[in-house]
Amino acid sequence: MTHKRVLRAAEQVQRELGFILDRKMSDPRIGMVTVTRVEMSEDLRYAKVFVSFLGDDEVRPERLRLLRKARKFVRA
Repeated sequence: MTHKRVLRAAEQVQRELGFILDRKMSDPRIGMVTVTRVEMSEDLRYAKVFVSFLGDDEVRPERLRLLRKARKFVRA
């Protein structure tokens, strides 16, 4: 029962993050970003989010830095 709940919560977080990154983020420097997977802890307190970027590998660290900088906006 608990495992199903964690999977459902992870899927919902993945959908919401995808929506936020696609529709709400207004920084064009981030570019095309896709939330590929979300892993949740059993108590649903922590989420590990995996993303992928479309484009060159040279700009990936900069885009990841920008996403980390936008953490407060995404959490709100």
